Formats: sequence, structure tokens, C-alpha cells
Amino acid sequence: MRSISAAPALCLSLLLAGCGIGAEGRAPPAAPLTPEQQACRQEARDSPEVREARRRWAPGVNDRWLLQEVQALEDAAYRACLRARRLPGPSGVEPPR
Repeated sequence: MRSISAAPALCLSLLLAGCGIGAEGRAPPAAPLTPEQQACRQEARDSPEVREARRRWAPGVNDRWLLQEVQALEDAAYRACLRARRLPGPSGVEPPR
């Protein structure tokens, strides 16, 4: 009968134990959007400001800057839509600019 060496067994046990490390520090998944929130999200994506920002996109030139600007404009339009419909907005701290 052949015995398994200790090194592979130890590596396997450490690998399996490491799979759960850090899982408790993750944020819980976000709650699904209500139909009203989904409508506001779509309205924000279709807003003139967001469309104008996306029109200025030049592949490989301003990708990162444009993505940040589009996200900020979408978030602002989404929050404005929620306020206009008197719906609760997302909670938390405003992201840094």
C-alpha cells in the first residue's frame, strides 16, 4: 500500500481552508430594485446629460475619465428621479469625486 506524503495533503487542506478567508468582511448583496427604482434607473441612463457624455467617447483615449463622468451623471439623474417621485433614495455616504 502506498501512503500519501504529508506535503500535498497539507497544501490541499490549506487551500480549502483559505477559500473562506475574508468572506465575512464583504458587504451583503444589494436588495433588488423595485419597479419604480428600475424605471428611474432607465430614465437616468436615457437622460440627455448621460447621452451627451457618452457621445464624447473616444476609444482608448478618455475611457477612464468618461466612465467616471457617466457614472456620476447617471447617479445624479437617478437620485433626481427618485426625489421627483418621492421615493427613498440609496443610503450611505456620497462617493468621493
